[in-house]
Amino acid sequence: MKKLILSCVLLLSFAQIISAQVIETPISSEDKKKIIEEARSKILTNNKTTQLSNLISLSAQAAAAGEKEVAVSLLDEAEQLTKPQTQEMKDFTEKWTLAKGYVNLKPEKSFAMVEDTIFRLNDVIAAYIKFSEFQSGEMMIENGELKMTDYGGHMFGFFSSTGELVGKLVEADYPRTKAFADKFDRSEFKVETRLMVANILVKPKSPNSITMTQIRK
Repeated sequence: MKKLILSCVLLLSFAQIISAQVIETPISSEDKKKIIEEARSKILTNNKTTQLSNLISLSAQAAAAGEKEVAVSLLDEAEQLTKPQTQEMKDFTEKWTLAKGYVNLKPEKSFAMVEDTIFRLNDVIAAYIKFSEFQSGEMMIENGELKMTDYGGHMFGFFSSTGELVGKLVEADYPRTKAFADKFDRSEFKVETRLMVANILVKPKSPNSITMTQIRK
């Protein structure tokens, strides 16, 4: 517990340094890197799960302070704490959290991570449907399609939790984000993903967001 508290204090201290930059208090890159490294060293004394989340948080702060190379390095280190192949629910959420961290630093990496998890999620969906058919039969399938109100909706809700990440990827590369839908095996999930992206598009956007002209291309 003491280690966790110390890590949080260091993260807070670094956040205060970033705030100091806003009010034009000069801090050298070398000094920022020293503080980042001190925080990193303390983070690595915690358990694996805590290390992962704190490294991602520290990366975001490093990026905000203008230390993008250090930020990427921290994310790369955090990635080493995740499983190469996603199996459990937390494996997927960890990958998506990492992808969110990469999106403004290495968007190609972020896209690749999301696409890989969709590929692996297809196997989970197929197994989920097989078991649910065995357990519930016609309650789940109607005219050969998965009912998205209950069973299917619950399963897709897991992927739709990435809404904020997908929103950032829409701004980075709309056509590639839209193509996420085609990577799902089931037609129901293709439709739901297209609706998810469409919903993101109609929400208020930042000045850097895509235009309707870009959407039509």
